[in-house]
Amino acid sequence: SAWAAKRMGAPIRRLIVGTNRNRAVERFITEGVLSAGSVVETVAPAMDIQIPSNLERLLFEITGRDPERMSALLGGSLPTPGERASLAEDFVAFTYDDDQIVETIRSTHARTGRLVDPHTAVGLAAARDAGADGLPVVVVGTAHPAKFPETVTAATGVVPRLPERWADLYERDERYLTVPADLDAVAAVIESVLGTNHEST
Repeated sequence: SAWAAKRMGAPIRRLIVGTNRNRAVERFITEGVLSAGSVVETVAPAMDIQIPSNLERLLFEITGRDPERMSALLGGSLPTPGERASLAEDFVAFTYDDDQIVETIRSTHARTGRLVDPHTAVGLAAARDAGADGLPVVVVGTAHPAKFPETVTAATGVVPRLPERWADLYERDERYLTVPADLDAVAAVIESVLGTNHEST
């Protein structure tokens, strides 16, 4: 979305990408190689993937919206010099291991008093290492630290609390429906919950 905003004229100089040890996207941006390896479990689990689903959209754009070329890149083909130049113009990328992520959580808390989750810590570390040349940098905080109490507590000595409106979350009744893997069945549940007719929308 930030890349699209830049293309639409938002005053964004470049996008700073941070990831954990599962570094396929960082490797693609910095080395031009897109290849999936074995997934490594880390303290930032939302990044424990190799090829994120939305990467396909970016590849579609940098290939001039050529679906065959996009598929070739996803299949391991090396980017052309023009595609590499497009990536280099818009992106810079960094990778962090668990120790570096935990240290960023610790140092952020020590410096600012704020608790951050492991994914936000990756973003903060990348923003720091990218260098802003005096320009403002926006870091997207992607989760609440209370979702990762063990990691945040180990890093800071502080147990993160849920926001007040969610303070009783773990005591609430869990409600769910089991629905067959069938489009009509899923649509019927959506209609019953939302009161809509999927055929007219």
